[in-house]
Amino acid sequence: MSYRPYNRHRYSNTPTKVQLYWNTMIGAYSLKFENTFKWDQMQGVLIWIKQTIPSQEREYDPETKTWYIHEKYVDKLKELIELMHNDFDLEFVSKPDNQTYTAHFVPTETYLEIFKKISGIDISKLDISEAKKIYRRTSMYLHPDKNPDRPDISARMYELNEAWDQLQIKHFKTKELVQQL
Repeated sequence: MSYRPYNRHRYSNTPTKVQLYWNTMIGAYSLKFENTFKWDQMQGVLIWIKQTIPSQEREYDPETKTWYIHEKYVDKLKELIELMHNDFDLEFVSKPDNQTYTAHFVPTETYLEIFKKISGIDISKLDISEAKKIYRRTSMYLHPDKNPDRPDISARMYELNEAWDQLQIKHFKTKELVQQL
């Protein structure tokens, strides 16, 4: 799925609704455009995101059409969107002050790359049952009990488990939710 511009003349005075909110599950801010009434202005914001925020600190989910952005860039992004108040109707929910959150944002692609590096297989296009078979096969091969003479195997097993845990939540669960909708 990708964004599609609406008829520009019909909606020329209608602002695009923008949601920018703290996503506790991801550990980053979520940015979502509800409509594309102001296509050119929206493209300008997206170009700013791509040119300003390093790829390891942002992520785009094409299925939900949501950007995930590290919190250190949110003030500037919010300021940019507010400057275009005639074009955007911003709904902003900040990270709660009283809530301590120690997790840091890591894009799903990073976990997919770690999994591929360790297992040798790209699971990004697979469904969860096929990916789970690959995970189990790889973890059986890397298990420290089967490789007592290799001290590096525990670290690789830890990396594999961490990547798999995150992929189940960030990649496969999101895919399931989108398919159910």
